Amino acid sequence: MSKANHSDLTAFYQHISEMGRLEVARRRVQGETIGQPPLGFRKVQVNGKTTNAPDPETFPLLVLALQMRKEGSTLREICSVMSKKGLQSKRGNPIQPNGMHKILKTFIRLIGEAFVDTTSFDSISSQAELSKAA
Repeated sequence: MSKANHSDLTAFYQHISEMGRLEVARRRVQGETIGQPPLGFRKVQVNGKTTNAPDPETFPLLVLALQMRKEGSTLREICSVMSKKGLQSKRGNPIQPNGMHKILKTFIRLIGEAFVDTTSFDSISSQAELSKAA
């Protein structure tokens, strides 16, 4: 391949990549969510835009896990209960304590104070930070 052809191909791929980045940025500005929804949520179309909404099967389980954490349960205990209730990772495996920590941290960030009162939200957030792999 000649140097000219190589630089043309490089420029072409850079252009395609930039177009993709601009499209993702445009969708985010318009309020659309990009990528796979986190555990506890599912993709839905609202007014022609893709967004995340609570999944009726997994969302209540994560609310229970959050409540258990608030009451002082360890991540290992929460994982055990969630496994018995059928909650699995997106790949279909049992959730491990480190994974549960990440899931709850994301869940807290997404639901924020809409579902959890401010005091509980702050308490659970700080507790999750202090004991990541209890």
